Amino acid sequence: MSTRRNCLRSMAEQRGAYGSVKDHVTLANGHAVHYVSHGPAAAPNTLLLLHGAPGSHRDFKYLAPLLVSDSINLIALDLPGNGLTSADTAGGWNLDNTTFVAAVVEALALLVRKRPQARNFLLGHSTGGHTAIQAAALAAAGVVHGVILLNSAGFRAHNTQRPYERLQSVAKMIAESPTGRQEVIGQLRPVLKETGFPPSILDDEIAFSVLRTGTLDHRVIRDCVNELLDRKVPFFVASAADDLIVEKDICNELVAVISPQVHLFFDTGGHNIQKSRAQELATALQTWIASQQPSRL
Repeated sequence: MSTRRNCLRSMAEQRGAYGSVKDHVTLANGHAVHYVSHGPAAAPNTLLLLHGAPGSHRDFKYLAPLLVSDSINLIALDLPGNGLTSADTAGGWNLDNTTFVAAVVEALALLVRKRPQARNFLLGHSTGGHTAIQAAALAAAGVVHGVILLNSAGFRAHNTQRPYERLQSVAKMIAESPTGRQEVIGQLRPVLKETGFPPSILDDEIAFSVLRTGTLDHRVIRDCVNELLDRKVPFFVASAADDLIVEKDICNELVAVISPQVHLFFDTGGHNIQKSRAQELATALQTWIASQQPSRL
């Protein structure tokens, strides 16, 4: 019976619509991190997709179907406090960048264990880039074979986070005061709408996103990048000049330090290039992943 279930799941992953194959891994604290998988389970390369703040696996619904092939499958997570994944995976209202990343690292380790034959690539969009960088650096050496950053947050607060001290104060208010929490969410919702986020985002997703992003010491990102460079982990970077959330200078600073094997730069595309530039990204990523020979990783 178990063999039949596994066979049916494998067929669904390969043929079903993106988002139709849902599963989860359970962390040591008893809470589940949910994800969707797409593409052939036996593919030699796995892309692990990490969304921004707020977001969910749905952020990749345009890019994901174009990425999969006989040699690439993918797993798109709902990160703590977003989508189907409870913030309790990372401490509930005590969630901060450290507990958030720790939960993601644990989830990724469990997922990698499920597919030990695969080479693993972390892809982060927006603040998911911060998560990808930290998770890759904290993973055991040899587990992550490449890092992909799409309009990624960088070494300092970007446009919509400045002044960063204010974001830190807002995060503190959200963590400590339910009344203040609702006040902040009311103020943030129209701002999110103006910058292109859908109105369907839940209040808690907004709140936990602030806790995630407003508790980061940006020096950690530079330290993690240096760790990955020491390990010779390859990078692929894509960015758009007209991104109004993470301005191009932020990405250029990352590129200057990382010297990625590929920097795909678009004059247009906005913040969500995983939608607006899905085909170009998919083609370039497939080529890049194919070029990453096991012998050099």
